[in-house]
Formats: sequence, C-alpha cells, structure tokens
Amino acid sequence: MKPPYLIGIAIVSAAIGVTSYQLGIQNQPKPLATKIATVLNPPRLMAESLLVQHDGTPFSNATMRDKWTLMFFGFTYCPDICPTTMQSLMNSVSKVEQAGIENVQVVFVSVDPERDTPERLREYLSHFNEDFIGVTGHLADIEEFTRSIGVVFAHHSPDETGYYAVDHSAVILVINEKGEMRGLFSAPYNWEDIADDLINIHG
Repeated sequence: MKPPYLIGIAIVSAAIGVTSYQLGIQNQPKPLATKIATVLNPPRLMAESLLVQHDGTPFSNATMRDKWTLMFFGFTYCPDICPTTMQSLMNSVSKVEQAGIENVQVVFVSVDPERDTPERLREYLSHFNEDFIGVTGHLADIEEFTRSIGVVFAHHSPDETGYYAVDHSAVILVINEKGEMRGLFSAPYNWEDIADDLINIHG
C-alpha cells in the first residue's frame, strides 16, 4: 500500500491594506505552545454532514457538541497507518482521562463505505475502545464532507483477489465543544504528544 500521506489541510491567511495594529493583533491571545499540534486561531466551522454512526443513528455537528473530538479518516482493511493510529488514539485518550478530562471522544470516519458497513466498523473499533464512534455513509456524502475540510482520499483498482487499497490523508482533527475545528495533528505523531497537546488545547 502506498503511504497514505496525501494533501492534508492548507490554511492560508492574508492581510490586505491593513496594519497589524489595525487588526488588533496586540489584543489577540498568545499562540498555544504545543509539541506537534497545529492550532487554528480562530477555530474553523465544520460543515454539516449526511453521514451515519455505526449504531445507525445520524452523525452531525450535534454529535460533537459538548465534547472534544479527535477525528481520523481511514478504512478497516488498512494494513498499517489506520490500526497504528487507532492504537495511538486509544492510548492518548486514556492519558487525557487520567488527567481528569472526561469529555473526549474519538470518531473514525470510513473512506471505504462499500466494505465498511456499520457492523464492520463496530467490530473493528471494539478492538481499540468500544466507546469510539465509527462513521460511514454514501460515498458521495463522504466525499462532500471530506472535501469541505480539506481531507482527501483515492481508491485504487482491485487486484486479482479483489482487494483494493485506499490512499487517504493521515491527519487527526481536533474539534472543540462547539463543533469547530480547533487544530490538527499531522503524521507521524506520538500518542503521548497528542495527549499532552490535547490537554493543553482543552485548557
């Protein structure tokens, strides 16, 4: 399988015809000191989706309200980056909870809905943490949602056995209690650094 490091998220800012003073930069909060996370300031609004959770209930921005969400995109037949990342997220959440933060959830969005049924997602995530949320849906709806936040993926042609790989962005999104994108982690990442940065960003 090709390394799944496709384009992640590009954030571009520009100031036209105004000075830093006019923008009130002096009054802006200081950037958070993080180990590996890219922090978005201000947070970015998340687009609504037409996806479904592995228990059959709709997945929407409301699912992320009052929670801090770590969102990763992958597929259950992925042989390397996906299980490694889910293991890292399992360890990270455990450390965050030990620090007294209990409103953190992990959302795994499948980019392979043909094979990743809700039942398949439930079984897959049970190997890491039964509280993790699996999300799937129609391919067109997944494409629309991922495109809105700068995450990309591409399906390969099946081999002689019928197996096909899916290249995908290996980014982990950090979504705050308001359902806004607050930051992101780009691979490679260490689970302890993820936990420490999330604790810092969470405040």
